[in-house]
Amino acid sequence: MKQKFLAVGGDLRQLSCAKRLQERGFEVKVYGFFDLYLKGLKSGSDLTADLLKADYVLLPLPVSKDGETLNTPLWDGKISLTHLLETVRGETVIFGGMIKNSALAARNLTYDYAKNEEFLIKNAQITAEGALDIMFSETPISVFGAKIFITGYGRIGKILSRHCKALGADVFVAARSERDLSWIELSGCHPVRYDSFIDSLPGFDIIVNTVPNQIFGKEQLCRINPDCLLVDLSSVPGGIDMEAAKEIGLKTIWALSLPGKIAPYSSGNIIADTLVNLLETKKISHKE
Repeated sequence: MKQKFLAVGGDLRQLSCAKRLQERGFEVKVYGFFDLYLKGLKSGSDLTADLLKADYVLLPLPVSKDGETLNTPLWDGKISLTHLLETVRGETVIFGGMIKNSALAARNLTYDYAKNEEFLIKNAQITAEGALDIMFSETPISVFGAKIFITGYGRIGKILSRHCKALGADVFVAARSERDLSWIELSGCHPVRYDSFIDSLPGFDIIVNTVPNQIFGKEQLCRINPDCLLVDLSSVPGGIDMEAAKEIGLKTIWALSLPGKIAPYSSGNIIADTLVNLLETKKISHKE
């Protein structure tokens, strides 16, 4: 008998994920979407009954925006997280992205796929592609020959610096550890220390921040070339003082949640493949 997945709420990533899971052999139902978005997916009509039958419940990324109801941007109804938790069986696995609800996070057999390394690395690739798209469309210059400064050498910083270098940009990357600074140099980019980059700011054409802590306050922003594009890829609270940048007149773009905006189908496939790999390797499993 096929194992049952119930996808509840979310955006196009969730629907793409549901289709991929269906292709991988699961019985899939979705709930919390207008019919026009389904395109071959089977919609549930009774959430309570479907929750009781499900082996796996797939929740959105992010699971909730208010901490109480499920994130359902493609539907006008509301789904209570409390009702969901009170209804679902104890042996059912719940997958969700960026789980903030304490009761859901504390539940046995709940897994936050947004913390999975496979998902994070592949998602970082889509984010880097999105950043490149912003550079192409929002600047009057080519990436080739541009002087680009990237702050942070995590997953996104690594991938983005490699892409920019391959396109012929002169790439500078800021990092804290000696290890990362060495890797930056060996990759053909210029390593930069955070305590010494302020004097270099006037020379950059594009600055991309990936660090979710303020790197660019008013002091730093005042030194930046007025024609420079600043892109912040980090999550809240971000790394750029947006109010100060606006006052100075700098062009800034806070590009949150790029994968869901620029490539929701690919992002949904990544979620599905991550879940299947977790189940196949038995890192998390449904209890009979």
